[in-house]
Amino acid sequence: KENFMLKVALNTMTIMPTGGSFETEDPKTKEKGIGHWFQTTMLVPQVHVLAPSSVGSMPKEQIIAVLHQCSENSQEVEIEYSADGKDGKGRPKYSIYSVKPVPKKQP
Repeated sequence: KENFMLKVALNTMTIMPTGGSFETEDPKTKEKGIGHWFQTTMLVPQVHVLAPSSVGSMPKEQIIAVLHQCSENSQEVEIEYSADGKDGKGRPKYSIYSVKPVPKKQP
């Protein structure tokens, strides 16, 4: 049995994330959890949906933490991403594989 690695071409871009958290509940088990949402404006004033990926070079939880922190501090972040088509509202959607905060420029 051979192992094949799927090679995905990733893009890199510096963005300003916004995001938040919300409570979730599994309809079957009634188990409560926390959901996260992130988005940004790229190139033209249009909302792009960001989805932290569990198969990137960083753990998904770390991507979520960095996006939250940068969103709260109005700090740009460099992302590795791939385009995933559109979300349910027709907005462009991207899977995020790694994030790196960009140091703030001193005035």
